[in-house]
Amino acid sequence: MASIGSVPALATETLRPHTYAFDQPALVSAQRVFGVGHATVMLGEACSAFPEAAVGYQIWLEKNAVTLQGLTETLAAHYRIDPNAPNLRTQVAAAMHLKTTLNLSESQLEEACPTLPQALSSAHYDLEQRYRETLKEVRQPDYLNPKRKVTTSPQPDLVPEENPHHE
Repeated sequence: MASIGSVPALATETLRPHTYAFDQPALVSAQRVFGVGHATVMLGEACSAFPEAAVGYQIWLEKNAVTLQGLTETLAAHYRIDPNAPNLRTQVAAAMHLKTTLNLSESQLEEACPTLPQALSSAHYDLEQRYRETLKEVRQPDYLNPKRKVTTSPQPDLVPEENPHHE
């Protein structure tokens, strides 16, 4: 992952409140991708009792661990969290107001976990690739402008036409 600079984490500083750093494309990209990585770790850990999901998660983690650690350290510095703090990823997630635990029922796990290996093998969950794509997206000058939907076909009438042959 590209280095995005760091903010010194001093014990005397208070935590920085969470906001998305739209004026810093690399940092807002890190924030967005970290959320995906953090959620993936929580679900992967929750699916540990499902053998295929556990294997798929381990493969994903081996591929993405370095990127996720880099994102975590970058964001810890930004939020002024001690980089040596225990459970650093969870502390960063808490600073970002993300969930820090998943409380899924057995039926929810039975629904989600069997599909996890296939999902994690998609490019969507490649954190390094996602970071690059997100960084490209947030560097666009109109990134914060609302996306307008362009209608290419006429809108249907809201009131049905009267049928002259029907009484």
